[in-house]
Amino acid sequence: MVVEFEQYVKKIMPRPIKERLKKSPFFQKIINKIRKKDLRLNSETYQKLLEQEAKEWSSFDREKLKDEWCSHLEVSKYINFLCSGSPYEAWWDYLKKEYNHFEKAASLGAGDLTVEEILLVKDLCGQIDCFDIAEEAMKKGKENSRFPDRLNIHVTDCNFIELPPNHYDFILVHHAFHHLQNLEHVADEIKKSLKPGGIFALNDFIGESYFQWSDEKIKLANEIIKSFPDIDGDPNFKSPCVRPSLSELKNFSPFEAIRSQEILDVLKKRFTCIKQVKYGGLLYVTIQGKASKFKDIPEMNSFIRLLCVIDSLCEKLGLLQAFTFSIYKKV
Repeated sequence: MVVEFEQYVKKIMPRPIKERLKKSPFFQKIINKIRKKDLRLNSETYQKLLEQEAKEWSSFDREKLKDEWCSHLEVSKYINFLCSGSPYEAWWDYLKKEYNHFEKAASLGAGDLTVEEILLVKDLCGQIDCFDIAEEAMKKGKENSRFPDRLNIHVTDCNFIELPPNHYDFILVHHAFHHLQNLEHVADEIKKSLKPGGIFALNDFIGESYFQWSDEKIKLANEIIKSFPDIDGDPNFKSPCVRPSLSELKNFSPFEAIRSQEILDVLKKRFTCIKQVKYGGLLYVTIQGKASKFKDIPEMNSFIRLLCVIDSLCEKLGLLQAFTFSIYKKV
């Protein structure tokens, strides 16, 4: 049975993004415009994109998180188990057990400092330098913090970040690396800024760039979605998985998943990976945006647990990966 499943599921391995996008010259033109290597801070195009990105994340409504795929309790327990070995302990609990305390820490793409606050509550970190383009989000996070004197905010475009050498014991990038275009520069800065033996933790989306799912992946996701129950008054609950169109991408933050599928390769060339789990490849394309509806149907918990098992099997086969929790060490 496993062999048959493996033979089938291999068909859903994502093809290189360029093979799909080259069929759409207009779409390719837009992507190339954003991803050009010669973009600099004085570029008018880049500045407009940057302003849009800052506006998007400075006004982010956390109420939207209730429908995030990972907000479902069963999914959260599944991810926790992969990261920490316990369904009731998150990745930060794992770091606390393994390393106890980092006095000097940095967080790139810190946003509203929600995660950074948790790290301080658990005393995993002493001082945290927080970097992000979203100034208002960071200011609000610091104002609401119980430890404002331990949070140092820096309004920075992380694509061009400059960090002090041999300075930090720990650097975190939490769901922000997939918003960066200059992956190589950022990775080099992280490596430069860690002390010898320093730890870099990544919790991020590493799936297909620009969410350009393969036809086979979409087909598998939609077969699963068809099995969802009907909910009166909510036709969107069984809405199919689709590949985002250009018009839809315009509504995203402009750097969303810009080079996401390249992240792990860039880091592999610069760090020693000491722990890595991958997950979410199937769950994301089936229940994203629908999690709160599943919470309203208690009998669906078993169904979600089954999806988690299939998601895990896909990960073990090296297929359908979308997210990772990885720990790297500077040597």
